[in-house]
Amino acid sequence: MCKKLLKTLRHKLMGDGVYKVGVACMLPADISDSIRLLELKIASQTANEQGLSQPPNITVKRPFEVDSLQILNEFCRQLRHLASNIQSPAISYCGIDTFPGGSVFMAVEQTDELKILHDKVLGLCADFGAVPDEFEGKNMVFHTSLALSLNTDQQSAASAIAHTAQCIRSRVVSSSLAVLLWTDVGGWIVIANAPFTTR
Repeated sequence: MCKKLLKTLRHKLMGDGVYKVGVACMLPADISDSIRLLELKIASQTANEQGLSQPPNITVKRPFEVDSLQILNEFCRQLRHLASNIQSPAISYCGIDTFPGGSVFMAVEQTDELKILHDKVLGLCADFGAVPDEFEGKNMVFHTSLALSLNTDQQSAASAIAHTAQCIRSRVVSSSLAVLLWTDVGGWIVIANAPFTTR
């Protein structure tokens, strides 16, 4: 798998095709580890590993495409500059919820701080040709995905498992914005971290 992933990344870094990327708030190591263990438990008991295709995070900009490595590098550079002028946002998890289509997620309190961050990131992404989709802007729901593409029974089981976890009521501070790249072999991988200023 590692060789296939490296081959995929090598082709991308040579400029073949387009880059599918997203932007997310990354979490402190302790809560990230707790969430990953919860995801593993859900994956094991539902026989569905789709939720493991990304590191634990809070979506700030849904996936969009850029056409070259040069553009991607410039986007990462500008995101770092943006994050360096924003105070680390506080994150309050407030339970478990679901999306249509078989997703289970940890709900995040929809604070003005996160909404302002989202708007600033959308503004930057617009400079690179990214158009907000129907689930962004005023319709944005900040969350951390735990499981994806579940059938009805799997979704019920995953929700029940998630409700037993202590981490679903955590309060943390995000340390950075990250650019995540989609790869067919490795799922979503972090290719750039943009640290916030500390609180």
